[in-house]
Parts: sequence; structure tokens; C-alpha cells
Amino acid sequence: MLNDSENESLRKIQRSLVNDDPDFADSFQDIEKTPVRSQHRSAFVGLIVFLLLMSLLMVFADQGGEAFIFAAIAGISAVWRYRAQLLEWANRPINTPPK
Repeated sequence: MLNDSENESLRKIQRSLVNDDPDFADSFQDIEKTPVRSQHRSAFVGLIVFLLLMSLLMVFADQGGEAFIFAAIAGISAVWRYRAQLLEWANRPINTPPK
């Protein structure tokens, strides 16, 4: 957190940058940060893949019950993540092709 004098100094620097080279200052506004939602989506997909791999590992280790649990959690997680798309698909008219 900056104090008042530091904030004012920062504003002066920003104004001088904009006055000196407006294109340079505008180039910083064009840069978008990776949205947090995208990071969450990647983490969620990673979780589902991990759970499915654990399920497969349990099958090879002859642990059917644990494999079922991991697969069920992965399936529930996938349905939860994509519930809006699933509902949209389920509510489409029957003769309409999927998007």
C-alpha cells in the first residue's frame, strides 16, 4: 500500500508518460491478465484428470471399490463444472443440431 505522497508521485509519472508517448501508455492497457476464472477452470480440469488417473491406477492395483469412488468423484465434479452447458444441451429442441 502506498502512502499519499507516493500515490501522488506515481500519478505524476503516469501523467508524464501519457503526455510524452500516448501510444506507449495505451499499449499497457491492451495487455490483459489471465482471468482468474481461466485459472480455476484449468485447475478443475486438472483435478478431474487426476481423479480419473487415480481411478485407473486403482483398477490396475485390483482395488475396485476405491477405483469406483475416484471415478464417481471425477464424474460428479465434471457434471458440476459443466452443469450450465449440460442444461442448455438438455433443453434444446430435439431437431436442433448441437452447437
